[in-house]
Amino acid sequence: MGNFFNCEAFGGYTDNLFAMRIKKSLVNPSMISAQLAEHEIVENGIAYIQVHPTFFYESMWNLGVLAFMLWYRKHKKFDGEMLWIYFLGYGLGRVWIEGLRTDQLKLPGTGFAVSQLLSAVLVAVSAGVICYRRRRLEKEK
Repeated sequence: MGNFFNCEAFGGYTDNLFAMRIKKSLVNPSMISAQLAEHEIVENGIAYIQVHPTFFYESMWNLGVLAFMLWYRKHKKFDGEMLWIYFLGYGLGRVWIEGLRTDQLKLPGTGFAVSQLLSAVLVAVSAGVICYRRRRLEKEK
């Protein structure tokens, strides 16, 4: 929630149900994309930007991952599986949420965000480990 109070790490422009308005004067100008600037809202002489509240999305996603893990723990098949489930769920959320943010660090010469790439690798490795370990358990039976 620190990102909420610091008015940073938000997403691009949106007018969806969860859109959040932030006073433009509170935001570091380098975080305001051209799209945000062209959708600037002025009310009573105060300029606002309207953004995706990515910190809210992440909080809700993580609560969903926790709820799934609490349900799934009764069905786990091997020691350590819950950690890999967490990595998988967290990584999936980060791939999606990081795609909405305006302050991404891009790999030089590409359009790929470093955080999305790392999260995608985390998802792939987690899914691979879970599948491998489950198959190995099936063969041992």
